[in-house]
Amino acid sequence: MAVFMGYGILAVGIAYGNIRTMTPTRDIALGRMMVLELFCTLGLVMFLYRLWLQDIVHPLQHLAERDDLTGVWRSGAFWRHADRALKRLQHSADPHDTLAFAFLDIDDFKAINDTYGHLMGDAVLRAMGRHLRQGLRSGDSIGRLGGEEFGCILRQVEADTVRDLFMRIRECPIFRGN
Repeated sequence: MAVFMGYGILAVGIAYGNIRTMTPTRDIALGRMMVLELFCTLGLVMFLYRLWLQDIVHPLQHLAERDDLTGVWRSGAFWRHADRALKRLQHSADPHDTLAFAFLDIDDFKAINDTYGHLMGDAVLRAMGRHLRQGLRSGDSIGRLGGEEFGCILRQVEADTVRDLFMRIRECPIFRGN
């Protein structure tokens, strides 16, 4: 795509150069054709740029914001989600809009790594990420904030529901030694 963009930009330069070197005695139709060529080239460049964003930049950005191991947001992306959620809540006119934050960590995680090795620790983190993603709603945000620390942002939820939800999450088999 970069090659096409390069050609597109080169074509814009050539078309622009031809328009600048025209003299008033040249045919007006040729001038109009050059302007049309310029607009077509600009349209092509814009189209290719949009494809480049869609096909390359956005997927790479998504990968950069996701934790490879757990599949949840990385810390920076999680805090950006938290900031947006708080701003939305501040500007909301609905008094029933709610927002809950929960922060979790895996107790004695260092002992898991020390006793069973880092591969087992990674398996526990993967299981935790999977369990959180399955246990929360699709509109909620989950992030890995540090080694074994996770954060959750829940929107439009009552306090009792939050408590029940995290009691279920706490009963995950990885926390019961299975």
